Amino acid sequence: AMMMDKETMIKAGAGGKGTPAYSMFNGGIYDDKAVSSEYGYEFDPDTAYQMLQEEGFDFDRTYVACINDLPVRQAMMTVMQETWAKYGMKLEIQTLDTQTCIATMREGGCDFWINGTSSADRTFLWTGFLDWVSIDADGNYAPFNLSKISDPKLMELAQGMTSAITEEDLLSVTSEIQKVLLTDYNYIFMITPNINCAVSNRLKGVDKDQMLAMTLNYCDWEVTA
Repeated sequence: AMMMDKETMIKAGAGGKGTPAYSMFNGGIYDDKAVSSEYGYEFDPDTAYQMLQEEGFDFDRTYVACINDLPVRQAMMTVMQETWAKYGMKLEIQTLDTQTCIATMREGGCDFWINGTSSADRTFLWTGFLDWVSIDADGNYAPFNLSKISDPKLMELAQGMTSAITEEDLLSVTSEIQKVLLTDYNYIFMITPNINCAVSNRLKGVDKDQMLAMTLNYCDWEVTA
């Protein structure tokens, strides 16, 4: 995570329009600044390199990252590749279509994948996120648990949001999720774009599932008084 030059990634891939992200709640009302202040990190490749040496990182191996052809992801991965190269670390970039990336990750054929995510419906914060962290009682991974994370900690915390009675309860759970994301590093959040989504009770015909997939069915929307 400390090897990620997010500011340069934003300049290279998003025209400078974005901010570094550190959790799924980045910049929103559930973004606990106290947690990010205590457990967060900055771009510090020298320290990261020293830590990797101490942990026995294999510098002889070439690591593989797959991305689709979105220019922002290609630019971000190129920045990552250039940062690694300064420390003798080898990163190969494979540009594949999204479905092939998913299949490659599922089969363990690459080490990294940059993917986009969205949580447009803030009334159901856990929707979509569980798909990335869940594992059932039989040990089967959810469709997009592509890192094959078997630790149920994040899943249980995300499910805990459904039982939160008050806003204070919800904030307590989301703060704990941020702490886990900033200490376990199952997923490294990269950047958040300069985009705002709003869901209003005046809007009818909004397909929230499509919104979570970053697809908006504008033509079906109706506005009521």
